[in-house]
Amino acid sequence: MESHDESTVYPQQPADIHTGDTTVLTNHAILELTSKHIHVYKVEITNLDAKSNQTTNDTGTDNRQVKETDLRQDIFKKAFKDTLLVFDSSDYAYSSKNLHKKWPTIMENKNSSTAELARTATHDGHDFRVILRHLRTYERKVLLQHCQQANSNTKGKKGDEVVGDGYIQGMLFALDSIVRSSLRVFEDLDGHQVDPSNSIATDRGFDIWWIHRLTVRPGCNHLYLNISTRGAPISNQPDLYALAQQLLGSAQDLTQQRGGWWPGFELTIRGLRVLTPEATQPVQVRSLTRNTMHSCTINGESLAEHYQKTYGLDAGNPGIPCVVTASGATVPLVHCRLAHRQRLGVLEGGALRAIMGATVMPPQWRVQVLRAVLLKLGDKAQNQGLSRVADMGIKIHTEPAHFPATQLQEPKLLAQNSRPVRIQGSGRSWTLGPQQQQQQQQKGGKDGGALGVYTGGQLYSWAVLLLAPQVAQAQAQQLVAQLTKVCAELGIAVHNPRPPIHRCAPQANLAQAMQQAISLAATTAGGKVPCQLLLCVLPSTSTALYGEVKRLAYTQLGVQTQCLQASHLLRAHTPRLLGMLALKINLKLGGTTTRLDTPLLSDQPNSVPTMIISADVSHTTEAGGMSVAAVVASMDLCAGGGRFHGTVLQQPEKLEYIENFDTVMRHALRVFYRETGGRKPERIIYYRDGVNDKQMAVVKQLELQAMYRGCALVDPQYRPQITLILARKRHHARFLPGGDSEAEEAGDEAGGARVLANCPPGTVVTAGVCHPGIFSFFLLSHQSVHGVSKPTYYVVAHDDSQLEPEALRTLTYHLSYAYGITTRPVTMPASLYYAHRLTGKGRLQLNHAFDELPRFNRASGAGSAKALKRQQAKREYYLVKVHENLRNTMYFM
Repeated sequence: MESHDESTVYPQQPADIHTGDTTVLTNHAILELTSKHIHVYKVEITNLDAKSNQTTNDTGTDNRQVKETDLRQDIFKKAFKDTLLVFDSSDYAYSSKNLHKKWPTIMENKNSSTAELARTATHDGHDFRVILRHLRTYERKVLLQHCQQANSNTKGKKGDEVVGDGYIQGMLFALDSIVRSSLRVFEDLDGHQVDPSNSIATDRGFDIWWIHRLTVRPGCNHLYLNISTRGAPISNQPDLYALAQQLLGSAQDLTQQRGGWWPGFELTIRGLRVLTPEATQPVQVRSLTRNTMHSCTINGESLAEHYQKTYGLDAGNPGIPCVVTASGATVPLVHCRLAHRQRLGVLEGGALRAIMGATVMPPQWRVQVLRAVLLKLGDKAQNQGLSRVADMGIKIHTEPAHFPATQLQEPKLLAQNSRPVRIQGSGRSWTLGPQQQQQQQQKGGKDGGALGVYTGGQLYSWAVLLLAPQVAQAQAQQLVAQLTKVCAELGIAVHNPRPPIHRCAPQANLAQAMQQAISLAATTAGGKVPCQLLLCVLPSTSTALYGEVKRLAYTQLGVQTQCLQASHLLRAHTPRLLGMLALKINLKLGGTTTRLDTPLLSDQPNSVPTMIISADVSHTTEAGGMSVAAVVASMDLCAGGGRFHGTVLQQPEKLEYIENFDTVMRHALRVFYRETGGRKPERIIYYRDGVNDKQMAVVKQLELQAMYRGCALVDPQYRPQITLILARKRHHARFLPGGDSEAEEAGDEAGGARVLANCPPGTVVTAGVCHPGIFSFFLLSHQSVHGVSKPTYYVVAHDDSQLEPEALRTLTYHLSYAYGITTRPVTMPASLYYAHRLTGKGRLQLNHAFDELPRFNRASGAGSAKALKRQQAKREYYLVKVHENLRNTMYFM
């Protein structure tokens, strides 16, 4: 088969992107650029380290990074106070004027030269040499042409004119730096603007500050400034020990939760700057020790003895871990003084709930904050004495932008009664079981029986494994009775309503206990049917026990498992919990929840056989820093709500594209061929998650070619139509109902004030900040429970099928209704959720616990790092096997 390199050719934006039946308000403002050129200069300041070190020592400050940033800015202003330049306080300066035209040139190498200018500035009695070196000049017309691609008649373009192009990305980076450096209307923190005046106090060791992030984005016909506002936790504690106490809620937890709180706390403090007794400057926290202070030694003596002898200090509680700094030193928590105004890392538990509860912004609040920030930006931009934005030829509109939008039709779903019945989704949720019957009767409908799942599974042999000592036998029996009742109402046949209940002692062998429960299930079923399901009740949220249960089931025992926390037994009567358990069990047994009634995914004889494929790659710091890729594929003709099977691959660290995709593709086609009675898919729609602009061309080239090779492995003449769609959630775009009429006043009236609502599910935005030249769109397919709904951004990277744009958008929206464990639309097509779940479960298929793999402890020296790198170099790409009993099932639900 002939190979085609189409990595830089993309489907063009369709002609209908500027039309819509409604408008939306967005957190973007139009940015006008009038300067013809943006010149970039490299900045080098000599003798800076000595001065910044002296400043740190003299003042005793513990915030060297802020001091050095201010110092660089002051020195630069003195050296070039009469020059139109914007300095980013780091390495680059920008100008709209050709300042280097008359500068002397120096030879960088034999083939190139650059203009350079040096000046001397005096600051606090010290002389500094500031060198400017011209790097590059960007032209406005190139960027404007990029934004006007949607208006041209040119088809997919190559090279520098597509997304991922270095020229466009470099110019956007320069504009970002200019705007952020010139428009500092709030305080600066790590390159972002923060507003401490409106901070929110918590009792968890931190305050919540609002961070406003400004980003320049290209759009259709315009440049836009995105204003993203979110809350960030800023520490207010003097040292790490006090922070740990506040985060956990009490001092007792530091010794009582050994192994439980350490991993989460390590993620929270990693990267923070601390002052230690042996350091003259702040150093970064790298990790926590894996042992308590009892086992930490320095030069043959205990850590407590070392601190008492050397510094005359008490090392603190010996039952807690210590900090390992970037310099390799081991320091007790109590002697790690925190630099002020530092943003904490990942939060868990009560701290996470505290910040989430305090920072959820209702739609009307977000609009008010957006307008207030834009007004402040506009006031400063117009003040020549405070900002050089106008001198750089940049003008920012002070009103949020409005984009045209379209409201897509909701799908029709098929559920099972005595015959297939169509039920209409409400946009928020729909109901199965007897509640649906009651709703029909209240509306005066005909009583035709309760609507159940489209295809109900058959459960003959199962058992309950109690791993939680606090759960009584009677509680487990009550759970089984209620779960069996819900399954029956949904159409899931449970032929043994009284499964055996097996209790496992805390210190017992887990593998033996699971095998005993499996044997009891088979015996209770008469020995004719092997165990189909283990319902495992876990004592807590321990990921270690959960992971071990799944690992044994996936790799050694080959049985479907459904885990449940003991605390949830108290809520066993909750219909939502029982319904989710029943739907998960049904999928694992081979059943389906609902089915989409859509022409593109039909099992009719004259329809085009279509396969849905989705993939995701997950990276982890565990297990030596491996990456796990997961690919799920539909295995029936009606993929909308149908059955999927998955394949897991282990890859080297941080590898984003999927290797061995041709092998995965061949397996998926064979399963589809077998399950559909000998039909091969003529159309394949591939949804890929987690690919940014820089990775787009590589992922498209390698994975698309691998898909064609996989098809050729089945039949050299077989070449189906493939559509590749990239889905992205990592963006800052938000949309709200817009306009001056009833759309903007959607929602409830409270005291005569307008209350904005979220955009309804099915809102699609095709213009505005979408890519101007490549077929892309924002789609809001779910109803947000809290705050403002976040849309998903889709980029159509390849399309052999030449589907109508409206049909492709509608299909993507409808697939969000097909997630089998819920009765509401979700944020992305269901297959992407399945792929994401499989990446998490795929790590457990490696058949060894993470702790058994080499893990580089940064405190152990360089030898361990080299050993880990040698092992990673030997690691190959390979498919991760699952037990043969679970192959081609949805065991990952």
